[in-house]
Amino acid sequence: MLLRELLTENGTIYVHLDWHVIHYAKAVLDEVFGQDRFEVEVVWKRTLGGTSIANRFRTQTDSILIYTVGEGFTFHELFTKEGLSDREIEEMFPLVDSKRGRYCTDNLANPDFRPNLMYEYKGYPPPPKGWAITKEKMEQWDSEGRLHFPTSKEGRIRRKRFLNEWEGVRVQNLWNDIPPLQSQSAERVGYDTQKPEALLRRIVSASSDKGDLVLDCFVGSGTTAAVAEKLDRRWIACDLSRFAIHTTRKRLLEVATVKPFVVENLGKYERQIWQVAEFPANGRNRLEERREREVAYRNFILDLYHAKSISGHTWLHGLKSGRMVHVGAVDAPVTLADVKGIARETWKAVGTGKDAPSQAHADILGWEFAFEVNELAKQIAAESRVEVTFKKIPREVLEKKAVEQGDVRFFELGALSVEVEQKGREVALKLTDFVIPTDDIPEEARTAIKHWSQLVDYWAVDWDFKLDTFHNQWQTYRSRKNPEIDRETRYVYAEPGRYTIVVKVIDLLGNDTTKTLKVGVT
Repeated sequence: MLLRELLTENGTIYVHLDWHVIHYAKAVLDEVFGQDRFEVEVVWKRTLGGTSIANRFRTQTDSILIYTVGEGFTFHELFTKEGLSDREIEEMFPLVDSKRGRYCTDNLANPDFRPNLMYEYKGYPPPPKGWAITKEKMEQWDSEGRLHFPTSKEGRIRRKRFLNEWEGVRVQNLWNDIPPLQSQSAERVGYDTQKPEALLRRIVSASSDKGDLVLDCFVGSGTTAAVAEKLDRRWIACDLSRFAIHTTRKRLLEVATVKPFVVENLGKYERQIWQVAEFPANGRNRLEERREREVAYRNFILDLYHAKSISGHTWLHGLKSGRMVHVGAVDAPVTLADVKGIARETWKAVGTGKDAPSQAHADILGWEFAFEVNELAKQIAAESRVEVTFKKIPREVLEKKAVEQGDVRFFELGALSVEVEQKGREVALKLTDFVIPTDDIPEEARTAIKHWSQLVDYWAVDWDFKLDTFHNQWQTYRSRKNPEIDRETRYVYAEPGRYTIVVKVIDLLGNDTTKTLKVGVT
C-alpha cells in the first residue's frame, strides 16, 4: 500500500520474485494496484544450468511483475542484440559491403500512388506507384553508400540497412539475453543475491527518464543505486542489513561520476514502532504505558543477553556473571552523562545487597553511541574505579526469526587510535591501531588476519565536523580491484581556526567506530 502511495502518476513498480511466491504476490498486487494496472509479467532466465532435481522440471527463471498507477506511465521501447547467434545474424544480414560490413535491404517502393515521386534514377525505372523518397534523398543515400543496385536494370533499387547501425530486435517479455553474474565477473561484490547491472539497466532505462527518482526498498548489493547513478537518475536505496548498506556505499564510490550522497540511519523510528507493537501496555495513561513498555523491552534484551533482571536502580537493569548490565533506550544514543550515572551506581552497588555485583564492572548495551563514547567514557569510568564494556544491540533483535533461532549476537565496540601531525595549515592523520574483540570475528576470517589493519574495511574523514551530519570529505575502502587501504591522509585548511575532525571506521563486520579530534591551524 505504501509503495502504491509513493508512486507518481507516471511511475512503474517492478516486483522480482522466484517461482515459490510469485503467484501469491500477483494476487496481492492485483488488489493494491488493480488488475487493469497489471502491464506484463517478464520472465528472466537467470541461470545457465538447472537445479539438481530429478523428479520435476528444473527451474531456470525468475518472474518480474510490472504494475503502473495511471495511463500516462513512462515507457521507452528497448532493443537488444544480445542472445543472437552468429548464424541468426548472418541470416538477418546476408549481404556484405566491402567497406561497411554486413547489411540487409529494404523496399523503397511507395505503397500509395505518388505522381511527384515517379522519376528514373541511374537508368532504373520507378516502381508502379513511385519511390518512397524524393530524388534529393535518393542522391544523398547514394553518396552515403546506402543504396543497393541490382545488376539488371529490370530490378529495383533497395535501401541498405547495416548491421553496425542496427538497434537490435525489440525487447519482449522473455529476457534470455541477460546472463547471470559469473564467479569471476568484475561486477561481483560478494553479495549472495546480487543481480547483474544489465538487468537493472534495462528496467531503469525502460521506465524512467534522466533526473527521475528510483526507489529500491531492498537494495542488497547496491545494483539499482549504482545503475541509477550511472544513468543520471536520482535514487533512494534502503535495506535493513548493515552489510548491504556498507556494500552499496562502497559500490557507489566506485562510480567515477558519483554525486554526493548521504547515508541515513532511520533505525530510531523503526525501533520505536517495534517497541509499541512488540510490548503492548495497559496503563492508565500514556506515561504509565511507556514505563510498562520500557520495562518489558529491557527484560527482553536482558533475556537475549542471558542476564538476570534486577530492580532498585536508576541506571542498572541486569546482572550477568557478576557484572552489572545497562540497557540503552530504543530512541536515544548512550552518552557520556549516561556512563557517569552507570559508573556511580555500579561502584555503590558492589557487595551491597542480594543482586550486588561481585566486582565493579558494567556492560553497557546500546543501539547507538555518542561520538567517541567508547574511549572518553572508559576514561571517566576508570576514574570512578569501574571497568565498562560497550556492546551494540544488533538489529537482528527486531527480527522474530533471528530471535527464535538464537542468531542474536552483541558486538563490542572497537577502539581506534589515530596519530595527528600538524604543520601550519596542513594536518596529517595516520591510523596506528584498531581493536575489536576477536571472539566477534568468524573463525575463517580470524585465522586470515595477520595485522590489525585487516580489520578495517573502510574509513573516512570529516575534516570540519559541525555537530550535525558526518560528511565524507575523504575516504578509502577495500574492493576487489584494490584490496589494500591507505592508512594515512592529509588535508590543507583554507582558513586558520579551530576545527573538529571526525574519523569514522567501518570494520569487516559492518560496525562503525568514530574518533573525534580537535586541531587549531594558523
